[in-house]
Amino acid sequence: MKPLFYTVGLIACSFSALAQVGIGTGTPKAFLNVPAGKTVLFGEDTLGAGTKLIWYANKGAFRAGSISGPQWNDANVGVNSFSVGKNTLAIGSSSVAIGENASASGTQSFAIGFSAIAGNDNAVAIGTGSSVAGMGSIAIGNSQARGAYAVAIGLQNRVIANYSLALGSNARANKQGSCVIGDGAYLYEADSVYSTAMNQMTMRFSGGYHLFTSGGPQAQAVGVQVLPGGNAWQTISDSTRKEHFRPVNGAAFLDKIRQLRLGSWNYKGQDSKQYRHYGPMAQDFFAASVRMS
Repeated sequence: MKPLFYTVGLIACSFSALAQVGIGTGTPKAFLNVPAGKTVLFGEDTLGAGTKLIWYANKGAFRAGSISGPQWNDANVGVNSFSVGKNTLAIGSSSVAIGENASASGTQSFAIGFSAIAGNDNAVAIGTGSSVAGMGSIAIGNSQARGAYAVAIGLQNRVIANYSLALGSNARANKQGSCVIGDGAYLYEADSVYSTAMNQMTMRFSGGYHLFTSGGPQAQAVGVQVLPGGNAWQTISDSTRKEHFRPVNGAAFLDKIRQLRLGSWNYKGQDSKQYRHYGPMAQDFFAASVRMS
């Protein structure tokens, strides 16, 4: 029996002088060499549940981790795909699934995180509960991107329309080409801020807005602001932002104001019957202020 045992062993494995091992080949080219086109398994079976590592050579696909079902059966393995973790699924060609219950079914799709789903071609889903149904779209965090070429980043954001963007928390981009940004003041989807028209920008910041138009330290920057609960832009007029104060003749200043040309007008291109504006011209106001200085 011993000669037979050794003969079978030599047929199955070939050892080179450099301690290289070939399985199915007599001329190994590496420490462990399996011929092209041969599936490699570390585990009980390529089918069904188990903890295993599989290299599907005929598809150029790799699997490692544990599964509770047929996720890594040949029929569920995309060509040139990569799937590791627990119950991950990479069906799409050149797709990647990493984590637990992550699924990448689109061609060249990418899913990483708990229950992340990249369900269309060129889709990217990153983070717990992230879901992408739109082609070429991205979702990061617990957000959804259903529209094509859309982006949703943050907590419970939803992009339903194509070419749209939702950022922050509980922002919904419902209209094509819209951009919606939500703050963290409201943590329930029922309180979402959302777009109401195509190509619209919608934002909610309950702490107000600051837009700075100068560089340097923020405490010294100038710009405009809307305070919490406010409904109009205000210039940042804090005395701590100013210097070189000089007194001005108030009566003379008001006299200059009285000389300004006031009237009604519309911007070029606007319907004059629909749009009417009232007030002085910027050039006149600037000229009056220069004369005062």
